[in-house]
Amino acid sequence: MHITDDEQNSSITSDTNASAGFRTGLEHIGQELRHAELLVRAAMLRYPPQLAAEIEQYKGLFISDEEVELLLAEHRPPEDHARLEQLYAEQAALEQELDERVKSSDIRQLPLALLRERLQLEREEYICVIVLLAIELERRYEKLYAYLQDDITCKYVTPDLMLKLAATDAESEMKLLQALHPGATVSRLLLKRGAVNDQQHFLSRPLLLEPQVIRFLLGDTERYPPMQGWLDIQRPEGAPEPPIVQQDIQEQLRRIIESKRDEREARYYALNGRTGSGRRHQLYALYGRLDRELVIADLNRMDANGLEDSIDTAVREARLRDADLVLHGWGSWAVQRERELQLIRGGLRDFTGIIWLHGEDGAGRADMSNRELWPLHDEVTIPLPDREQARQLWQYYAEQLLPVSIELDDGNLAATFQMTPGQIRQALAWLATACKELSEPPQTERLRDLLHQACYRQIHTRLEDKATRITGGWTWHQLILPEAQKRQLRYACDQVKHRSKVYDEWGLGERLPYGKGLSLLFTGPPGTGKTMSARIIAAELQMELYQINLSQVVSKYIGETEKHLQEVFDEARYSSSILFFDEADALFGKRSEVSDSHDRFANMETSFLLQQMESYEGITVLATNYRQNLDDAFMRRISFIIRFPFPDAVSRKQIWRSMMPEQLPLEPGLDLDFLARTFEISGGQIKNIVVAAAFIAAAQEQPMSMDMLLTAIRLELEKGGLLVSSDALGMYADLW
Repeated sequence: MHITDDEQNSSITSDTNASAGFRTGLEHIGQELRHAELLVRAAMLRYPPQLAAEIEQYKGLFISDEEVELLLAEHRPPEDHARLEQLYAEQAALEQELDERVKSSDIRQLPLALLRERLQLEREEYICVIVLLAIELERRYEKLYAYLQDDITCKYVTPDLMLKLAATDAESEMKLLQALHPGATVSRLLLKRGAVNDQQHFLSRPLLLEPQVIRFLLGDTERYPPMQGWLDIQRPEGAPEPPIVQQDIQEQLRRIIESKRDEREARYYALNGRTGSGRRHQLYALYGRLDRELVIADLNRMDANGLEDSIDTAVREARLRDADLVLHGWGSWAVQRERELQLIRGGLRDFTGIIWLHGEDGAGRADMSNRELWPLHDEVTIPLPDREQARQLWQYYAEQLLPVSIELDDGNLAATFQMTPGQIRQALAWLATACKELSEPPQTERLRDLLHQACYRQIHTRLEDKATRITGGWTWHQLILPEAQKRQLRYACDQVKHRSKVYDEWGLGERLPYGKGLSLLFTGPPGTGKTMSARIIAAELQMELYQINLSQVVSKYIGETEKHLQEVFDEARYSSSILFFDEADALFGKRSEVSDSHDRFANMETSFLLQQMESYEGITVLATNYRQNLDDAFMRRISFIIRFPFPDAVSRKQIWRSMMPEQLPLEPGLDLDFLARTFEISGGQIKNIVVAAAFIAAAQEQPMSMDMLLTAIRLELEKGGLLVSSDALGMYADLW
């Protein structure tokens, strides 16, 4: 390894006009590499080779006496002070010249200058980048760097070589060591981690630029290495159109983005909302209008074992692009992975822009606000669209996705389903696909069924944790009730069907700041049709019906019942479901006189329920066998109170007949008048009796007969300890 004296003594002069700006980024890099050459020349004077040429070929195979003496000798000052001072002067002149030319250039066209500015690199850190870039772009630096390290196999940069090249005094040496420390910005964002061998001494570890950085410096910002799908870049040219509703959210976000920044640290903002609420759409559209990029990191797709590397990659990309950062999937992480969160927070210390934390309805908010680890500046919650906004969304996406021949009742849809913009769009996309598969456009009833099916496909509810979904609808003609009660049930359904017209078109919604929901109370003995009526309402309105499991809601621990009820009502708001509380007096009972703390907290639970029902805009159905047990204040808040009377003989006959479908084989001459007149039983008991008699008939392979029905009646009555005298059975006494 030899460099001639002529080469060593030659000076480097500028062949360009110092006042002219750079035309391209490559031209700028080419001129900066002159700096690396000057550094090499100066280092050759300060650190001449230690081994004789004749034994260098054996370097690494043995250690000579001469080498030991040289290693133990005190450092000798360079002999050619004049030449060294000349090189230092040339370096200073070159730095000044390049700085002036950068100022005269469009910095957006100079990636190397952008890197220095956006990462806020000090002079020593910037020199490190130039030294590392030189070996990537010009092969000759491999030999030059190996020469300076007295090792022909060491054709890469090490911290020791960096000190030889760039450290001129103790202060600059300390700055370089700090810049190259594994936890420093340069090491974490610019250097390739895979090149570091933990077994090697720090000063002898290889230093390589991260390929991502090299591509950026060469102007290749479009292609990226595979990121396993967890990293994405949102560019202005790919931004969506602004949202058609909730423009106030756009304005709120814009004020945050354009507010004054602290260049020393990041600012954290939680962006909350249900899945499909438009968190990404809102951000992407706004950043597109502002002609700025966003870097999106999906936490749920990151490899937990390589979390630090992943965060460094995201931060590097965001800082190089002068982009803000989005951490998607934040909600689940914030409440489950404390250790990983600390790693993420540590990795984000090198970021100085805005960090958007995507969560669902404030998930993880308490976790952050109670820790100094997460200095949350503010949060923005994207609510569900109101009825008018939802109507606009249904109309807008229907025009985009559906055939012209299909018309929707967007007002009724907006009133029935509380859905996010994304869910509305997906529901209509599914409906469009379903309609294409039909041979002809669907008729009104079929379209209604398909549309409601499409809506419920988009609604993912957690109500199953504390409720049971009731399936299987009944029809109005199967419900045996006095006409007055039936009329009340139909009125209740009409309030749901026409709420859009009354509240929105006719303006009554402005007069009702709360209490727009529908609540029904069914009272009456067991088996009189309360649950059946709830099913009929759900079928009529084509909504899901959930029966609340009281065992999962009521708790003996103070505050737990309210917490569970809050979860139930929150989920019901988002799932457009009907809540059915059976035996409601267990929850909505009369408030007692306060004699101890338990009475006080029981009253608080009742009051909490009253508040929830008043603010809930959905449908709540409550059933009780004992109306007198309900609190009077609660009764005043009910929209409809419907009494289910015990059926008389005429009603019982209708129930007997309605419970026997045409397919059921019957023996001729069944005396339903006798059964209805003789046995004063409820509709629920009649249902049980017919089912039991049907199984007896199936076992005997015979049509259902009077003796089978009487046998089933006896079994049903014995369950309640009831007896029937043979005198009351008349001509059928022998069958009893």
